[in-house]
Amino acid sequence: MTSAVSFGALPSRTCRISENLIIGAKQGFADFRQLKNEEYVSRVIDLRNNRPIQKIKEFIFCKILGLDYISAPMQIGDKRPLCADTFEKIHSLVQGNNTGITLVHCNSGVHRSLLVAAFDEFKCGRLKSFGDLTEFLKAGNYYFLSKKVRLGRKIPLTPADIEYRTKNLEYQKQAFWKMLQNG
Repeated sequence: MTSAVSFGALPSRTCRISENLIIGAKQGFADFRQLKNEEYVSRVIDLRNNRPIQKIKEFIFCKILGLDYISAPMQIGDKRPLCADTFEKIHSLVQGNNTGITLVHCNSGVHRSLLVAAFDEFKCGRLKSFGDLTEFLKAGNYYFLSKKVRLGRKIPLTPADIEYRTKNLEYQKQAFWKMLQNG
């Protein structure tokens, strides 16, 4: 489902979805500069929640580089209902960016940002069935289960944590598809 369009080598943990959209994980200053200079990114949409210091730092990076920074916190855990309005707003910001490409990112780049990309693909008519959605999410590593971070250290997930997260991600995929069908 990912477009073959590429202007240069993308920074790690980013993926080009279309001519208008790149998704990924949080980025550093050098990555933002590369995205601006080599990929023509002009807008950054941050989907992370509860990261005030990192958000301020990213806002400053974007201001220095002349990038449009938008914070659009998105919650998608623990069987929370998905809000079609949030996805519509982000889709409009991506499609309405006439000055360049939009980078949409969350913390790890495999859950929230990938759902935003799936919504964009659906709205553009490139994702038409539940099977297409499943393949798109698999290709984007949606079921990647990272390690927990406790007291600044990464620790492996227990089998119970992995099972819980897998069920939650499957629930979110089903809820996302239902939201698409009702919208």
